[in-house]
Amino acid sequence: MPQPATRRPLPTPPKTRRSFDEIEELAIRTIEDEIMEELLHRGYYDDMDLD
Repeated sequence: MPQPATRRPLPTPPKTRRSFDEIEELAIRTIEDEIMEELLHRGYYDDMDLD
């Protein structure tokens, strides 16, 4: 009787160290995106072309 197939764990991606500048840039972009989303939700920029 064949053995049931065992699932192998997925390989974990290598951990990359980010520099402080990269983390800061990512945080700033995230905050800016959240601010824009909130302003759009509140009705600001409805008539503006944001492209």
